[in-house]
Amino acid sequence: YWFGRPRRATLDAWRLQGLPPMPDAGEYACPAEFLDLVGMDPLQWGGLPVNLGISPPFAERTIREDASGRIWQDAQGIVMHDAGRQLTTPGFRTRSYVSHPVRTQEDWLRMRERYDPATPGRYPPDWEEQAAVLRRREHPLMVFIAGLYWKTRDWVGFENLSTMFYDNPQLVHEMMEHITVFIMQVLERALRDVQVDCVCLNEDMAYKTAAMISPA
Repeated sequence: YWFGRPRRATLDAWRLQGLPPMPDAGEYACPAEFLDLVGMDPLQWGGLPVNLGISPPFAERTIREDASGRIWQDAQGIVMHDAGRQLTTPGFRTRSYVSHPVRTQEDWLRMRERYDPATPGRYPPDWEEQAAVLRRREHPLMVFIAGLYWKTRDWVGFENLSTMFYDNPQLVHEMMEHITVFIMQVLERALRDVQVDCVCLNEDMAYKTAAMISPA
């Protein structure tokens, strides 16, 4: 029995509604007390201690912040607009995107360097010890992998990727092929050393509003 863990902001709201006080376990985690309360079965949250992300990341920086909010660049190289200091509640920030780092073939070649399976730091220095602990576990181990659409959408942007499927399918194929091989090569050692019980291929294609289409 397991479900997606609520964000810290959700837990804060539930505390106002009667949830007992519990330790803060971070934005995307839950304290053990909450898991016990809802009867969730143990699961190796976060999966393998292997870095499948961007390396090196972009420097996070604020480009502008005023009464209208903040424009800033995140670790993925995405420039976005959000409420900035005006947001007084913790948790997920509603934001709009200004630009994404990959617009041309040349941009992609530079981004590709940040997804090199041989980059130092993909595995922790004490991997052998951590792998031994995982082999002795008594609960399921799940590996989370961002899907091909998810990653290319982060690089290119939703609208740009939608048109790129038509205008430049060769570049889309090249990006998806690279991230596929990258994931396989990074995980090869981990899957050799540790038996994994399940894999979650995350995709992020939904939208927050529904569109009504009138018949012609």
